[in-house]
Amino acid sequence: MAEESSFSEFKKKFYTRVNDFSLFNFEEINLLKVVLDGLKVNYASRGKIRLFIFNSPSIINFYFLLLRFRKSLGGEKTHNFKHSIITLKNRGGIKYITVDPGGRVVEHEKQNKSFYFENIHKALDRSEVLSIAEGLKGGNLNADLRISDYSAGLIAELGSLTKDEILFLKKLTAVYKKIKASRKFEEQEELNIGIAFQQFFIQYRIWNNLLAIVKPEKVFLWPHYHREGCIYAFLKNNVKVIELQHGLIAAEDIFYVFPEQVKLIEKKALFADEIWVYGQFWKDQLLKGAGYATEQIKICGYYPFVPVPTEADKNKYLSIFPGKKIILVTTQTFTHEYFCTYIKFLSGDLSERKEPYCILVKLHPAESPDKYIAILNLENVKIVKENLDLLLSVADLHISIYSTTLFDALRYKVPNYSIFVQQYSDYIALIRDEGIAQIIQLNDNPLDFPSSKSNLKPSTFYFETFKPESLSVL
Repeated sequence: MAEESSFSEFKKKFYTRVNDFSLFNFEEINLLKVVLDGLKVNYASRGKIRLFIFNSPSIINFYFLLLRFRKSLGGEKTHNFKHSIITLKNRGGIKYITVDPGGRVVEHEKQNKSFYFENIHKALDRSEVLSIAEGLKGGNLNADLRISDYSAGLIAELGSLTKDEILFLKKLTAVYKKIKASRKFEEQEELNIGIAFQQFFIQYRIWNNLLAIVKPEKVFLWPHYHREGCIYAFLKNNVKVIELQHGLIAAEDIFYVFPEQVKLIEKKALFADEIWVYGQFWKDQLLKGAGYATEQIKICGYYPFVPVPTEADKNKYLSIFPGKKIILVTTQTFTHEYFCTYIKFLSGDLSERKEPYCILVKLHPAESPDKYIAILNLENVKIVKENLDLLLSVADLHISIYSTTLFDALRYKVPNYSIFVQQYSDYIALIRDEGIAQIIQLNDNPLDFPSSKSNLKPSTFYFETFKPESLSVL
């Protein structure tokens, strides 16, 4: 398992190289966050991506035509995007848009509920909300519009480039050329920045087309990073952007807590207009850096939809390994090698010691189970997909690396353990210093270590109760 640089090291390297952010100026905004997106995500390592936006308009339009032709040959059945938006507009009364990234769906009373937006929708007047789901296949969420219903080539289905889009790409290309001419980045990094610029344009084009038809006042989405094209479309169409906290916020974070010098451009760098967080702890973290001022950070409480687990719900998990105590392991994206290595060790160690414990593994919603084939046949291990809160309600111990789930476990008073991985050492230091979890190594059994007792703050410091009235004053 090759070690990558920590988040702190990434930030230090980047801001040492770049101290004049005017390099990223584009129209009335600054593309710093788009550049960071490309460098950190490393799109070029994720397979072949066709980089087309720096070609001439005629070549781009031909590429769009080719995509549409290929789709028609394949017999792909999709809906007409613009027609769907017009139909929704004709419903009338749309004041808000909610953008659900998908993956977190809670089954409750024989219905699928959005983990992130069920309570938001209840607090608003649902008739005034246009609910949009991204990345949800199979129609497993009741949304007004599911992006997955449309072709993967949606950018091409919108037709040929308009004059405004041609000018947009001409200016974007000029910024890209200026970045390359600066010689501050290596060739692979330049490619990743180019792909991030393309993602920025694709997002902008899709959302700008939608907002040309639907005219909401506000949009609720998350996160603000990787979504700069969306945010720019909202900005251009005078739509207020409210970001909802979705995970860990720490001073070491690349996309949340920016260094002081970013304050010079924070009004132009495509942050949300406001960010709503779970509790005071997260607000304090944000205020350690640039990005958001005090008045832009609102504490709305823990807004996700968490049904109260029934005894029947709990027994479903307790009966998987009858008579065994439960060690819950919650994974994270891009960390599967570490988790597989650790779970194989822990499984064997528990069996050898004849300890009355089993291991339930809750995968991150964005992870493929294929990455965990190595642990599928372990006799005391079971991979589960269901709601985190239900799993925490039956867990005796909880293990992760640096996930927000370590904070979530505080709500259930479940003893926490964080596996030390050098790449994430800065985040893990926060978890240790806050007394959230006991730090263990990849060859440590948590049963040999007392859980952390140093955290004396109440769980409400991290997670206040959701306040629906905070939406009523919109």
